[in-house]
Amino acid sequence: MVERITSTSNPSVKGWARLKDRKGRAEAGRFLIEGHREITHAFSAATTIHEVVVAPELASPREIELAERMADVGTSVIEVGRAAFEKLSFRRHPDGLLAVASRSEPTLNDLVLGSPAFVLVLDGIEKPGNLGGIVRTADAAGVDAVILVNARCEPMNPNAIRASQGSVFAIPICVAPEPDVAAWIADRGLRTVAASPEATTAVWEVDLTGDVAVIIGAEANGVGPTFRSPGTTVQIPMVGAADSLNASVSAGILLFEIVRQRG
Repeated sequence: MVERITSTSNPSVKGWARLKDRKGRAEAGRFLIEGHREITHAFSAATTIHEVVVAPELASPREIELAERMADVGTSVIEVGRAAFEKLSFRRHPDGLLAVASRSEPTLNDLVLGSPAFVLVLDGIEKPGNLGGIVRTADAAGVDAVILVNARCEPMNPNAIRASQGSVFAIPICVAPEPDVAAWIADRGLRTVAASPEATTAVWEVDLTGDVAVIIGAEANGVGPTFRSPGTTVQIPMVGAADSLNASVSAGILLFEIVRQRG
């Protein structure tokens, strides 16, 4: 049976709206997923979906079909009016489909590495859109896991989910303290490779075919000394007036240079 809500002051709508804020997500242990593609990825992964919220006035047959498919496996589906959905949505043109979900984060010891290992460490990334874009690139490159240190934003921030196009559900993402991550990398014998404007060796001049952890820092401060000092620093040669690249672009260049070298 599908429940119907029209009022924006309904307690359920108010509770879901609180999940738009980091504090609300932390207190509830839940987060919002908006959009057909993102919910489809979450539905296929190890994500617990508690409710699906659908606005028939906004949803196309594709969104309605996905909501019905999830109802068939026992997920609670709630219909809401346009105004109630727009109170929950992050998008200018919402597609009328949203899920309320929860997910347990893996620990460092839960991560399963390939052979050769391929890990991405993000040091102090601040913007959810950057984080989501980097995770999407990491997923496309076949990275084993993404590890966040000194995290300024969460992978389940709705803007990170959207920028990742749902890849946050397709790849393990671990949040851990910097010293623990450094020790974990050392214990597994991973070579750290970080982009730095002070480096003198181009990224494609370094052998990246072995076990490697790519380190990407925040645009303002770059990679901290914990990961830069013991490893290899490389430069991404630039010939224009710009002296730096967006963190997401830098990550893409380093990750796909590894893909290229590994054939």
